[in-house]
Amino acid sequence: MKNNNFSKKWILIFMAAVLLVLAVTASMVIYVDPFFHYHKPHTDKYYYVLDNQRSQNDGILKRFDYDSLITGSSMAANFKTSEAEELFGGKFIKVPYLGATNREIGENVNIALSKKPEIKTVIRAFEMSHFIEDKDAIRYDMGVYPVYLSDNNIFNDVEYVFNRDVIFKRTLPMIKASNSEGFKSGIDSFDEYSRWVHEYNSFGINTIVPDGPWEMTVGEPVHMTEEEHELLVGNVTQNVIVQAEEHPDVDFYLFFPPYSAFWWEYLVESGNIYRHLESEREVIEMLLPYENIKLFSFNNIPEITMDTNNYTEALHYGEWINTLMLKYMHDGKGRLTKDNYEDYLSETEDLYLNFDYMTLFDQEDYEDDYLVSEKLLGSYGD
Repeated sequence: MKNNNFSKKWILIFMAAVLLVLAVTASMVIYVDPFFHYHKPHTDKYYYVLDNQRSQNDGILKRFDYDSLITGSSMAANFKTSEAEELFGGKFIKVPYLGATNREIGENVNIALSKKPEIKTVIRAFEMSHFIEDKDAIRYDMGVYPVYLSDNNIFNDVEYVFNRDVIFKRTLPMIKASNSEGFKSGIDSFDEYSRWVHEYNSFGINTIVPDGPWEMTVGEPVHMTEEEHELLVGNVTQNVIVQAEEHPDVDFYLFFPPYSAFWWEYLVESGNIYRHLESEREVIEMLLPYENIKLFSFNNIPEITMDTNNYTEALHYGEWINTLMLKYMHDGKGRLTKDNYEDYLSETEDLYLNFDYMTLFDQEDYEDDYLVSEKLLGSYGD
């Protein structure tokens, strides 16, 4: 009998110890909260690294103080909120989603608009390559989505507070660092958050096309189908237009990212340039009726798209292009209106259908990205 009582006692002690450890661990994660799931960051006590978009952006949108935001895919990642604040005023955050579809970006804009009624400006990259796409498309190849961080189910928070990586790679190192000599608390700046340009050592023709020229052909014309038309309408309506309708006091600055001439060359070779221009026309005509949507495109500016030194591959441009686009949007340059969009489409079609793409291989690579940015930004306003 005594042995049984002894065993029960130690089982109870063991269970109590386990519960205590779990409680301490959960409390520690909740207090430090590296993904801002419960509260704003304690920037007076710890240093927060911003490096996990799909785990941290939801918390940023819900917990941080701001009245304006920049969002989009990797095409928006190199924007600097400090530059946006200088031009547009307000307090900006940046919440990019690399490789995201319109649904994912749209849903997170909805979160911001619902949590922050004071929002006045949204700057958003609207990818041309995602025009014809199901309205509910999600990129599951980008990894597992941490739904437990964005839903309202407190029970699945165990996936956060008892997450091994969150505990041992985030929370404990942050606590340890806060107790070290010379420690400075704070948080990464939004200028640097998700900034990928520093990861690339080179831009220019030899980086974009290291194997040199090829024999170019022109494909048979491809046009939009009725099914693709329906996909586009559903996509744009759900993920863009509904937001503008429900929030008429918010200014939505939407821009088509300026892809390089090599992206357009692919469209010409495949014959899909006609399909694309048809889809672009439809998107423009759907968005222009909304006064609070300011729509921009810079794809007919040769100084951007036809200078290979602005690109590290066919799509991705240097951060100086982000700087330039902010200036353009602030000043209204490149804005599409009911009066000029037909001319824009005609200019774009003529530019890329009649361009001699082989001349791109005659361009000299700049050794210093600074020279590229100074060349482009220095000429602005001339």
